[in-house]
Amino acid sequence: TFVGSGGIDTEGGRRIRITGCVLCQDSRVTSGGVYYAAVFERLFQELVDASACVREVACIRSGAPRCVFEIGR
Repeated sequence: TFVGSGGIDTEGGRRIRITGCVLCQDSRVTSGGVYYAAVFERLFQELVDASACVREVACIRSGAPRCVFEIGR
C-alpha cells in the first residue's frame, strides 16, 4: 500500500497521520517525510485546490508517536 505496513488516517479536515511510517523508520532513508509531503501536496493541488501546500508537523524519527502532515494554502 501507499504507507507499506503502516496505517493512514485523517485528523479533522486538515491533517493526515501516518502510523508506523516505513520510510521514517528506515535509517537508510533520510527524507521520508519530505516524500510524503510532496506526494500529498501534489495530489491536493491537482484534485482539490491548486494553491494547497502540505508540511510535516510531526515525525516518528523525531520521537512523535506518528508522522503528521498539515494541509494549508
